[in-house]
Amino acid sequence: MRSRVRVGLAAAGVVALALGLTGVVTAGAQTALSQTVIFTTPGSSSFTVPAGVCSVNITANGANGGNASGGATGGVGATASGTLSVTLGEVLGINVGGRGGDGSETSAGTTGGTGGVNGGGNGGDTGFDGGVTGGGGGGASDVRVGGTSLTDRVLVAGGGGGAGTNNLDTPNTSGGGQGGGPTPGAGDGQSGSGGAGGGQAATISAPGAGGTTGTLSADGQVGDSAQTGTGGTGGSPFPSDFSGSGGGGGGGLHGGGGGGANNSADDQLNGNGGGGGGSSFAASLQSTTLTAGTNPNANGNGNVILTTNA
Repeated sequence: MRSRVRVGLAAAGVVALALGLTGVVTAGAQTALSQTVIFTTPGSSSFTVPAGVCSVNITANGANGGNASGGATGGVGATASGTLSVTLGEVLGINVGGRGGDGSETSAGTTGGTGGVNGGGNGGDTGFDGGVTGGGGGGASDVRVGGTSLTDRVLVAGGGGGAGTNNLDTPNTSGGGQGGGPTPGAGDGQSGSGGAGGGQAATISAPGAGGTTGTLSADGQVGDSAQTGTGGTGGSPFPSDFSGSGGGGGGGLHGGGGGGANNSADDQLNGNGGGGGGSSFAASLQSTTLTAGTNPNANGNGNVILTTNA
């Protein structure tokens, strides 16, 4: 669902505050005020620039990846910020990333954690009765100018990768990669204990590759390679009595790769890879910063914060 927000109006999932004032900005509050609008609900919204505003300070936080059944944790989303020059009546598209769903341990045919809104990849599935699954990748948060397509993005904060899991409840350290910052490779998902590769982090120029299958078995699957904006799906084992799955890649300018899957009768060696983090990006803004793994939101969702400048 899309909503359009003008400064001075409150809408679902949006908190509008005037600096120096108490409470929600009313329609009568005018342009001389510096105003802050916070978009918190995952999904798409819009912001229309009012009279008297010449620039907007933007901070976007990508969402975290989901945790895996068995204890491994998803990667933390990135933070991207900068100042954008704007004109009266210009419409900014706002997209808030959602936290990736956690993996589960239920009946046969269990599906992996669902990818978060705005590009998170799904965790891998498993066919084992009581099998465990990887977490979904976190969605990116972004701002778009001049349209609503992926090519209209001017600021992107990448989402964290979902965690991979071991078979059953054996602890695993295959955490998801952090949402992207300026350092290539920093957001790779962790490899599983049995050799299943973590999904690779996306870069500014390319999506992340899927993690490799485990070295101890021929019946794991590689994680899916990511696409522009969307993380790859985590790898799944072929049907077996020993099964877990890889984490999904995070969304971003380009998505992170899904974690690879392994399959082994030894729970201690049945680790599956975490998903890679999505990449962050800034263009046509001033004073930009891109920081990996710094989403401050306790619920794991992303957000977008706008502050207007007269």
